Amino acid sequence: MRASAPYAELASNFVRDLWCIRTGSRHFRPLMTNFYLTKGCNLRCRYCYPPGDEPCLPVDEAVALLERIRPHNPALT
Repeated sequence: MRASAPYAELASNFVRDLWCIRTGSRHFRPLMTNFYLTKGCNLRCRYCYPPGDEPCLPVDEAVALLERIRPHNPALT
């Protein structure tokens, strides 16, 4: 994949989303997805979500989920 490909995909999704807003369509494409590996952080930053008591996904399930998410997202953090 070329280095500029994610930027082109992001720009394409942004333009598509603007068109969806203008036409009233509900077929939006994501611009970014945040994937948290764990909520075990104890820093308590004000801008971050507080730790939860949700169980962590097993590694194989997390990888399978990321493989399903990535083809539809130009940015995955």
